[in-house]
Amino acid sequence: MAERSIAILTKETDDFLQSEASRSAVGMMLRGHTPSLFIIDADCNIDYKDVAENLEWIVDSDGIVASNNKDNTSKSEHITYMSIEDIAEKILESDFIVPF
Repeated sequence: MAERSIAILTKETDDFLQSEASRSAVGMMLRGHTPSLFIIDADCNIDYKDVAENLEWIVDSDGIVASNNKDNTSKSEHITYMSIEDIAEKILESDFIVPF
């Protein structure tokens, strides 16, 4: 199977659902795809379960972890700030888009 780029979008404020979005991205990475996680209009809780580790794995696999919420960038070195317009451009470059 050829490697695909996958954009996972989450606007969830629920810690469990954010964790599941990051876990799903890692699962896609383990299948040979390049996942990116975009956290839109929400605070990210990197202290919940394995979120911090998942974000590190995504970035280490050449994926992107980005948010349009500037406060998230101070929570983890793996989260970068992107405007909503820049996020939209990155999403359109992906082979698949998964809203979470």
